[in-house]
Formats: sequence, structure tokens, C-alpha cells
Amino acid sequence: MSDDTDRMVSDAVLPEDLAIGLDKFREEYRPRLSQSEAAQMILRLWLIDNGYIVAEPGLSAPWQKAVPDD
Repeated sequence: MSDDTDRMVSDAVLPEDLAIGLDKFREEYRPRLSQSEAAQMILRLWLIDNGYIVAEPGLSAPWQKAVPDD
């Protein structure tokens, strides 16, 4: 395994169903995130929930819907 902390996974083409789901997640929960940031958030939370990585201190609950700015 490499010691690189940031590995390139960009330029990946998502299947249409995943791209649509990712956009829906962004619209509903985190509209300010880029697609890449949203995908990282979803992956990080799945890995934490399934015990593959430890949650970072202060990681917020992203499943709360975003509140529009007034």
C-alpha cells in the first residue's frame, strides 16, 4: 500500500444512475459541495459506518438537510 495521503481518483466517469443520485444528494443535503466533495463525503461516511476508517473529530452530521441562507 502506498504512503500517499491523497490519491487521484478524479476523472472517473460515473454511471448515469450514480451521477443522478449524487446530484440529488447535493441538492437536498449539501448544495454548495462540488460533485467530487459530495462523493468524498458519501464514501467517507460509508467507510466510517462500516468500520473501515475512524471518524474524524468534529465530523458533522451531513444527513441533516441544508438550510437555505436568508
